[in-house]
Amino acid sequence: MKMKRSAHLRLFALFLVILSFLCFPLSSRASNTLFVDDFLNIDDVHWIIENNGGSTSVDGGQLSLSSPLIRSYPYVVLRNVIFPEKYEVKIKFRISGNVNYGSGIIFSDRLIPNQTHSDLLDSEFIFQIWPIGRDLSFIRTRLCPDDSSICSETSTPTIITTFNSSNWNEVSIVFDGSKYSLAFNDTVLFQSRSSSLLISKVWFGNPQLTESNNTWMNIDIDYFYIFNSSVKTSTIVIPGFGGSWDIGAILSGSEGTNWQVPSFVINYDGILKSLRNAGYEDGKNLFVFPYDWRKPLDQLANDLDSFISSHDLSKVNLIGHSMGGLVSRAYAQKYGIAKIENILSVGSPHQGVVDAYGLWEGAKIWNGVWWENVLLEIASEINRAKDELKVNAVRRVSPSIIDLFPTYPFLESNNVLIGIDGMYEKNTYLKNLNSDISVLSNKLTAFWSDQISETKNTINVGARSKEDRKNNMWVDGKPVGDYPFENAVGDGTVTKQSAIGPFGDNVELSGWHGDLLSSQSNNQKIFEKLGLDTSLALSSASDNRKNSFVAILRSPGELQVCDVLLLHCNDELGLYFQEFKLFILPGYDGEELIIKVKELGSGGYKLHLGNIDESPDWLVFSGLLKYPGQEDAYRIKYDGNSISATFLPTNKEVCKKNGWSAFRLLGFRNQGDCVSFVERHRQGAILWSRLDSNQ
Repeated sequence: MKMKRSAHLRLFALFLVILSFLCFPLSSRASNTLFVDDFLNIDDVHWIIENNGGSTSVDGGQLSLSSPLIRSYPYVVLRNVIFPEKYEVKIKFRISGNVNYGSGIIFSDRLIPNQTHSDLLDSEFIFQIWPIGRDLSFIRTRLCPDDSSICSETSTPTIITTFNSSNWNEVSIVFDGSKYSLAFNDTVLFQSRSSSLLISKVWFGNPQLTESNNTWMNIDIDYFYIFNSSVKTSTIVIPGFGGSWDIGAILSGSEGTNWQVPSFVINYDGILKSLRNAGYEDGKNLFVFPYDWRKPLDQLANDLDSFISSHDLSKVNLIGHSMGGLVSRAYAQKYGIAKIENILSVGSPHQGVVDAYGLWEGAKIWNGVWWENVLLEIASEINRAKDELKVNAVRRVSPSIIDLFPTYPFLESNNVLIGIDGMYEKNTYLKNLNSDISVLSNKLTAFWSDQISETKNTINVGARSKEDRKNNMWVDGKPVGDYPFENAVGDGTVTKQSAIGPFGDNVELSGWHGDLLSSQSNNQKIFEKLGLDTSLALSSASDNRKNSFVAILRSPGELQVCDVLLLHCNDELGLYFQEFKLFILPGYDGEELIIKVKELGSGGYKLHLGNIDESPDWLVFSGLLKYPGQEDAYRIKYDGNSISATFLPTNKEVCKKNGWSAFRLLGFRNQGDCVSFVERHRQGAILWSRLDSNQ
């Protein structure tokens, strides 16, 4: 019996803990949330409630105060909450109806006794939200504006704004430990000088017992929040197209579960190092969201929502570079802004980017750094079905590209712009996002650069050829001329106009598209928007290489890629992913290479060799590994347009084929000396080179 009673007590205690979490406003759900009340109920732990003959009620998630024609009004005071050194207060409210005596919202450093007979003095508040007429109120303060040199905090209060208070309005008050700022409906209207006045009391209504009956306003409060600014809002950095890697998923054509931003994608090091320098900690309040950029934006919005939920983040800043900015706003416009403090889109194509046309309609790479381009090429090459057209493979593998299409008329034929509605391929998703951005409120700030005047803006197109039709290319028009583009100012990839998009809140950066989050001056502007100390921002190097060489082996063998003299191979030469039999040489400029396929088991193989530039070309070789120690070798050359590969004979075949001429050339005495020499790999490469040049 005692055991049963003990178990019941434990269950009851657990129930009380859960009930207190659900019902009481103090929240542990966000590391920087000190106090949250959405007024699903009102408790006497955190509020002193004095009805004073009026009514204080909670209904539909809002607190309502009202009073009949009498001498007093409800008085609700915050208690048991200590304001931290730095904080932000947010309150959403409305004050409506006729008035001949005031009642409102007060932020103060003192408490007014209930039922006081004294008139409320101008010195009894730090900030005051108070009615002055029917559905009309003002916000005023005792604090001195930061641009005033003659103000005194004991002088006449300053009116910050007058507004229609019968609408729902939000006021945010931020205290940085010295100065206050006040934002009204997300627009900062007031910033103070340093002040010794500290808010410690918040109250709604009016505590005064007047001498005669009065007509009182109705006060409704939707929510009241206090955030601890000493605790940093969690910040998520979201890379651009191709900045996240999951090689296994790319090679297999699967969705993948191991997407990461690899260490060699260094263009985000500047902003990440800056945030760490400002006190952010990885996995605690600093995150990178790696994502499958092949997916449409709508699906990526779901993935970002899952990421935020899985890390139990209730308030976040989103810093999205390029496509990452579109992922951020796609999430916000689908799931709302309740968890968002700021969205900072950096060089994001809010009106699309011309380069997407080359990829989607012609399988052409017109821009971007190597790590943006190489995975898409690998994905469309390795997973391309038999007889599948290259354009069709690109579209199937990466349907996200159409979400990056320009939403403005960007094709020009015979000096006439072609309307978007008249195109076969068009970006309806981004167009729909741009048609209604009201859900974003003022959360999004667009960062842009206009330092690159040669940023593609429109394309001159003409009729496509029969060969284009056969290959399903350029269905909306084939680019004509050596340089078919009309330029505008931008960052070299995204025009200024597209980076700003429909957003009025925008900030100028400097530099090229890939450098926007690597320079100190740019990161200082990011910090300024986040309210961080700009002196803590750092810079880093960026990687702007464009071309690359790729070798992929699909077989039981081992891949080796070396320079022509075999002095440097695999990870000494480029990026070597042994597990996936993949080699990438970023910044490939046409140097000769030696590719070897070494036997690790018998069987057939396929060797894919790619030159990834504006018009990527691939070579595919099939071979058979059939005896121990077999090494098939290929010599790669580049003629300025495309690569070619020559199959190199084995060591014994070299000596046998060339006979005594090879021996005399290198000073050998007999055939055995030749074989022994050639089997030394480095000299073998020299021999191949010499023999080839003398044939």
